[in-house]
Amino acid sequence: TVTLDGAGNQTLRGAAVNTYYNLVLANSGVKTINNLTTINGDVTVSGSATININNAAFVQASGKTFNYNSTGATTLANNTNISVGSFSQTNGTINNGNNSNFTLTGSSWSKTGGTFSTAGSGRVIFQGGSAQTFYETAATTFTFVTLNNANGVTLNSSNMSISGNLTFTNGNINTGTNIVILTL
Repeated sequence: TVTLDGAGNQTLRGAAVNTYYNLVLANSGVKTINNLTTINGDVTVSGSATININNAAFVQASGKTFNYNSTGATTLANNTNISVGSFSQTNGTINNGNNSNFTLTGSSWSKTGGTFSTAGSGRVIFQGGSAQTFYETAATTFTFVTLNNANGVTLNSSNMSISGNLTFTNGNINTGTNIVILTL
């Protein structure tokens, strides 16, 4: 486990390719990650800390969880691709950068607080090897969504709102009593 929990800005430096197990970004300030980073465990962002992924792609193991519990506002850089396992947000703000992909490879998207937004052509991709669930109590309107999971995504007590395109590469969205709202 690598923990950056200083009060203020901190940078995680390493070789051109970095692999970590758990990553904890806490307390306050901007926590900068340089270079290609692979996380084989959970990622937790808490306190008022925010993330800056600098010239890097970020890949997390699909069986793990990206936990955003920070009260801070993170803006992911333009043209940066982020791949997380499951996603859990309870607070704060995540702005997905323009022309950036935020890919969910784990089993669930759960947002019970905070704000998640996509800018310009920023895209959220549901791509997994097993069925995925989507649950929100704090509604998000995505700009672009791609479904690339043969096992599909199930809306669990929440609607999904999309203001741009919805692309089906593989799989279906199982809505049950919920709906997908497209406002083009």
